[in-house]
Amino acid sequence: MAGPKPLAIFWQELLPGDIRKIEAQSNDAQTGGGARDLRFPDAPFRPVLERMFPEEGQVRGRPVRHGTLVWEDAKGTSQHQEIEYWPPTSARPGEGRLARIHEIEPLQQPPEAGGDTVLLVLVLDDLKQLRAYYTTSGELRDKWHDDVAQPILECLGKESKGGVARRGWLDLIDGTSYCHGS
Repeated sequence: MAGPKPLAIFWQELLPGDIRKIEAQSNDAQTGGGARDLRFPDAPFRPVLERMFPEEGQVRGRPVRHGTLVWEDAKGTSQHQEIEYWPPTSARPGEGRLARIHEIEPLQQPPEAGGDTVLLVLVLDDLKQLRAYYTTSGELRDKWHDDVAQPILECLGKESKGGVARRGWLDLIDGTSYCHGS
């Protein structure tokens, strides 16, 4: 029997500052905890992220979307964790964010880049399960299906605009994709 079929993918290149957020080491000034959210332009990503984070709620009076991340631990036991996507606030009207990235258990240890680009990939499948992965540009070329790897590698092949992380989404139902940051 075949496994779940991916329907939608959100991916983001992880820059050194993003890695420090994930490792909870982003407090450069030592005056606070440092940012712990993975931020991105909201408008082009909201439609795919609303599919991944289907539950609407409120946190401290602000709208928040929730999704349940699933994964298998080292023993093969199914695990899950609720994670949050925060739409823009009045302070940051164009930015959405994946909240408290450093607390997302299966993302605790990002891989070493080893000369490749490190990526965070969220995958929504036909069982309505949301999964998170780290991969590298080299692994994309060697281990991922071409329908997923090619659009991402194409986007990564474009020059980044002023140190902006490249990111995008893929809709594997209708074959559309979006590349941002290049």
